Amino acid sequence: SSAAMVVTGGSVEANRSGVVMAVARELSLNEAGAPLVMAGQVKAGTVRTAVMLAGQVQGNVRTVFTLWTALAAGIGAGVAFYGLRALSRRAASGKQGPDR
Repeated sequence: SSAAMVVTGGSVEANRSGVVMAVARELSLNEAGAPLVMAGQVKAGTVRTAVMLAGQVQGNVRTVFTLWTALAAGIGAGVAFYGLRALSRRAASGKQGPDR
């Protein structure tokens, strides 16, 4: 039972722990929270994570971002950025919308 900012290694095991970022070849997590996980192989008891990049995953993992939610978030951010950029260019040029 511990908490760590970054954990790296060939083989990492964490039980009832919180890790901000875990990077390993083999990662075993049980009742853990890890917002960012990168591993070749993950064995999970109960794990909560935001993003998991792994070759093989076994167990119960709850992620915030799946392929589809990440794609939707990226599209939403792109549309918002494009809209803000267009508004800032319009404001910088001093142009107003059509008068009605």
